[in-house]
Amino acid sequence: MYKYDRKQLALQWMIFACIPFVLDRVTKYLVVTNVIFSQVVCSFFNVYVTYNRGVAWGFGSDLHETSTIFLQLFIGCVLIYFVWYMRHVLHNKILTMACMLILSGGISNYLDRLMYGGVVDFIQLHIGEWFFPVFNVADVSITVGAVLLLYGILMDFNES
Repeated sequence: MYKYDRKQLALQWMIFACIPFVLDRVTKYLVVTNVIFSQVVCSFFNVYVTYNRGVAWGFGSDLHETSTIFLQLFIGCVLIYFVWYMRHVLHNKILTMACMLILSGGISNYLDRLMYGGVVDFIQLHIGEWFFPVFNVADVSITVGAVLLLYGILMDFNES
């Protein structure tokens, strides 16, 4: 039976999580400092800089300031939960990868909330006149992590 070293495995996953985190931070820095500015890139992709003060896809962007404080506290609690949950699923590569992706994107977006008062979004995809909500690299990391988490939980459930 293969025996794994929890610390070595945790270090590998931490390095894995750093890639989307660093990519997100660098792209946001380039956007915020106007190195990359709002522009049409091609027929389906625009760079459109916006600060999302709500949750996913701008829902709740008109929340009162007191509500946004509670939102930030809630998001902080969710991130802490994923740190706790991840410690219990290190034996499962899919669940660990999912948690690392969610944490990576979640922490980066949380930093935006603390630094800018909202999440820096800048990727805008569209088909003709239909526009998908603006997002960022961290959002992709969170979404892929959530899909993997659901898949991992369902696979784990089927094995029991």
